[in-house]
Amino acid sequence: MGGQILHQVSITNSLKDIAEAQLMEATYKIEDVLEGKIKYKTTDYQERAYQTLKLILENYDSEHFEKMYWKKKRLFEANSLEEWYYVENIK
Repeated sequence: MGGQILHQVSITNSLKDIAEAQLMEATYKIEDVLEGKIKYKTTDYQERAYQTLKLILENYDSEHFEKMYWKKKRLFEANSLEEWYYVENIK
């Protein structure tokens, strides 16, 4: 459903210490998102894609791999992709 850039790092011919510091900064940013310290916001495009796929996949055969994945991950139970993300990932 698409990704969203939350942090950007450019490393070009840097000294090893600088590259490691930038990598750690990116790592901390990822941890903050996963721990709920930074709120991840889905885009309008991601929400529309989620709603469209949800409608389509609900009519698929129950043995279809994508529908089985959605059931396993409880994607059909959420009203929005953002709701699913917070219920399933930020605990």
